[in-house]
Amino acid sequence: MRLTDLCLFIPPIESTKLFNNTPAIGLRIASHYVTIFWLIGFSLIYFPPWLAERGFSDVEVGYILAAAFWAKVPFNLLLGHWVDATGARRRWIVLLSFIVALGIPFLWFELSLSLMILVWGITGAALAVSSPLTDNLSVLARKTPGFDYGKVRLWGSWSFILAALVGGQLFQAHGIEWVLYLMIGGAVLVLVSGVCLPDLRAPAGRFKRFALWDVLRIPGYKMCIVIAAILQSSHAVFYGFATIHWQMAGIDSATISLLWAEGVLAEILVFFFAAWFVKHLSVARLFCLAALSGVVRWTGLSLSTELPVLIGLQLLHAGTFALTHLAVFEFISQRIPPQLTASAQTLYDIVNAAVVFALAMMLAGALYEYCGGQAFLAMTGFSLAAMLLLLIGTPKLLSDR
Repeated sequence: MRLTDLCLFIPPIESTKLFNNTPAIGLRIASHYVTIFWLIGFSLIYFPPWLAERGFSDVEVGYILAAAFWAKVPFNLLLGHWVDATGARRRWIVLLSFIVALGIPFLWFELSLSLMILVWGITGAALAVSSPLTDNLSVLARKTPGFDYGKVRLWGSWSFILAALVGGQLFQAHGIEWVLYLMIGGAVLVLVSGVCLPDLRAPAGRFKRFALWDVLRIPGYKMCIVIAAILQSSHAVFYGFATIHWQMAGIDSATISLLWAEGVLAEILVFFFAAWFVKHLSVARLFCLAALSGVVRWTGLSLSTELPVLIGLQLLHAGTFALTHLAVFEFISQRIPPQLTASAQTLYDIVNAAVVFALAMMLAGALYEYCGGQAFLAMTGFSLAAMLLLLIGTPKLLSDR
C-alpha cells in the first residue's frame, strides 16, 4: 500500500444532496473549526501553566512548546505533497485528528522533559497542522456559491473564547489539573468532527518533483510567507508567557480568561467583515496594518500590566493575528493554482510555525526567564522587521490587485 493511500479506508459522508449543499458544507467545516479551536484554546492558554505546575522551568516550557513547531516540518513537508498528489483533504485531516486523540492522554503520565518534548512534539504538531489543512479545505469550499470563509472561520474564534472562559473558571475553582480532562475531551471531538468534514477535492497533481518547488516559483509567494511568519511569530512571548506574566502581576484567572476572550472577539469582528477587508485592502496593506498593530501592542505589554491598558491592547489582536491570517488566505486563494494550494498552505506553516515561531518560542522562554515582561520588546522588533520587509518587498506583493 502506498503512503498516499493510507487514509483511503475512511468513508466520506456525501451520500445525499443534504450533505452537499452550501449551508451543510459550511456547517461541517465550521464544526471542525469549533473543535480544533476549543482544543487549541486550552492548550495555548492553560497548557503552559499546567507544565509549570508539573515542575518544568520557564526555559523547559519554552522547549516543550517549541517541539511541536519543530515537528511540524516533516508533517508539513510530507502532507502538503501527499494532499496535492491525491487531491484529497478530509482523509488526511482525520489521520491527524486520530494522532491528537491518541497522544493527549499520554500527557497525564509523569513524563521526563525528553519524553514530554517527544509526546507534545508529535501531538501538538498534528493538532497544529490540522488547522491549515482545514483552511485549505475552505479554499476549495470558497468556490461553492454562497460560501463565506470569514463567517465560517469565526466559529473557531467563538470556540476559542468559550475555552478561555470555561478554562478560567475551572482553573480558579478546581485547579489546573482540570485542563487536561478538557483537552482529552476536546481531542475526541476533533476526531468526530474531522470524520464529518466534506470530502472536497482539487485535481490530483502529477508532479515530477516535490510540489513545493512549483509553489516557490509563484511570484510574490516567498515574500508573502516570510512577512506573515514574522508577524505571527511576534506572538511567541504572548502565547507562551502572557498567562504566567499576568498571574505574577496579581491578575486572577477569571480576568485573564476574559482578556484572552477579548482578543479573540476582536479577531471575530475581522473575520465577520472579511469580505469587506479583502475587497478594499490589498495583501500588502493588510500586512502593513498588522505590523503597525504589533508595534503598539507588544511595546504596550512590555510597559504595563495595568488592567485598563491590557484591555485596550488586547483589541489589537484583530490586527496582529486576524489581518495577517486573512492576508495569507487571500493570497493563496487568489494566486495559487488549486492543485498546489495544500503545498502552499503547508509550506507557509513550515516557515511560520516550524521555523520562525519555533525559534521565537525558544527565544521567548530564555528572554522571559531573564527579563520578564521586557521580553515583549523583542516581539516589537519582529513587527518592525516585517514593516522593513514590506518596504523592500517585491512589486508583485506590494501592488494592488
